[in-house]
Amino acid sequence: MFVVLLAALAFASVLARGATYGPALRRDTVNYISTADHLLDGEGFTVTLSSRRADSYVAWPPLYPLLLAAALLLGLELPSCVHWLGAVFFALTVFVVGRYAAR
Repeated sequence: MFVVLLAALAFASVLARGATYGPALRRDTVNYISTADHLLDGEGFTVTLSSRRADSYVAWPPLYPLLLAAALLLGLELPSCVHWLGAVFFALTVFVVGRYAAR
């Protein structure tokens, strides 16, 4: 039960921080968004490295860009999705590590 409360606190803290300062959009997040755009354009897992060049997407796992592409297909706004997905993933990380540490 304590681990669930910690995960809920982690989720709420990310949402509160994002409400104050906005979602944390860094270089890797831009790569994920770029890959999601390429997926929707039918270009597969590629990432834009400069304004004219795309390269294969090999450095990061594919789940996050797939989730962002699904959000775009549903018509959701990406900054909001990045914010909520970040909160969910952080809470899941706290939960899984807490369960592991409790054993």
